[in-house]
Amino acid sequence: MYSSKNFIEFISLLRSASTPSDVHAAWEALTEPHDELRVVTALTDYSRNVTFPGVGIRDLSGKKIVTPYFLGDSLYFSSRKIIKQTMTQGEVKVPLDGSIMLDTNIASYISTYVYRRPFAHNQTEIVNVIRQLLENNPNYDYVYYLVENSKKLIDRYAPGSTPDADQLWSDLDSGFKDNLIALRLFLSIDNNKYRASNNDSPTISIAEAENVAKHFAHEFYFGTEGALNLNDIKRRLTLAKILLYKIVSINFGSNEGVKKKSTKLLQFMIERLNIYFDREMQIAIKYFEEGKRFSFFEKIDKGKHIPLNSIKAKISNMSWDLMIPRFIESLSAVAGNGQFYIPHYLTWDQGLKMSLNLYKAKACIFDDESRRVVTITEVDTEQLLRETVGDYYMNMYFESETVSKRYKSEPISDSELEELLIEVESELFSVAHA
Repeated sequence: MYSSKNFIEFISLLRSASTPSDVHAAWEALTEPHDELRVVTALTDYSRNVTFPGVGIRDLSGKKIVTPYFLGDSLYFSSRKIIKQTMTQGEVKVPLDGSIMLDTNIASYISTYVYRRPFAHNQTEIVNVIRQLLENNPNYDYVYYLVENSKKLIDRYAPGSTPDADQLWSDLDSGFKDNLIALRLFLSIDNNKYRASNNDSPTISIAEAENVAKHFAHEFYFGTEGALNLNDIKRRLTLAKILLYKIVSINFGSNEGVKKKSTKLLQFMIERLNIYFDREMQIAIKYFEEGKRFSFFEKIDKGKHIPLNSIKAKISNMSWDLMIPRFIESLSAVAGNGQFYIPHYLTWDQGLKMSLNLYKAKACIFDDESRRVVTITEVDTEQLLRETVGDYYMNMYFESETVSKRYKSEPISDSELEELLIEVESELFSVAHA
């Protein structure tokens, strides 16, 4: 389906859409019903903004610190069913759900606040944000925090091994557990009482919060879908590392132009990984054009004086920034209580904010049958690649039948990915110390 000409036209029309009529025209381009698809599209010429409590949280300088996933708040929701209802009933109310995801630093600050511990620095700024969370009472969660901290678990248990809730809780480090308990205590605060009298006392006990946190963590990591979460996180992280090692080694490896470097990366993606990664390709082209001036890569440098462990640690940190938006994006296909789920991110982490802002969604296609999410950016990928790598490779790798075969082929195994990671790591180390 995703490789058919009419589906490619569907994506192109969604990318250029500015009104609801444009979105309807995109659906008309599909020759099949595709009742399994739902679409969110950010429109420039649409007056209805979709906002959720708390997305306007600001720092003391007045700057917004909640990062949206979409290009704007003017979001239009569509599916075959919604379009039919609109045609017959006029205005249709679409159930929506949204959440502000807290990163590790914000979660730690909340823990410090709940336990009345002293802040090491920036107390006024941090308390300002926490008070806005309490005043606005947004729908926020710490799934993001659990994803970030899965790095402590993904290699701890043997494949197929599933600890029970008590064993997992025992295995988690004390700081992580304290934060999970504190987040539950914070969630229990009565926001009406806080707004009326600044009463920020939790309404549940520490023991109650610990019990809820313990079972929530176990369900996330090892519940019905939890094992898939943990495996998926590990695989996505490995892929992110492989791509970053390859991107940097290509850039360090020669003084060739953007076209040759981009072609090498495209060949690697298709011929070694059998997948095209649009987000990473767009980021790589920008890096090949700008080098260290592109701040996402500014901490990566080469020279015999630079320890290899330092390069490895930096790539690892960057990999999380690159991987987490992809994982949260996939969760948005099934998360939430509404027909559509709109994620936001509360973070001061500049690397993560940059990763989010480099690939803002113009539209998202949710496939309920495959539970897949296709994110469409403003950038016309086909045009970008034709301008960068040329028609020869576009025709070779992106002809409809070729793409269809790629979708249907077996994915590269986890063991093969691990071997490839060792290979590209070694490749980068050799050119970084050349």
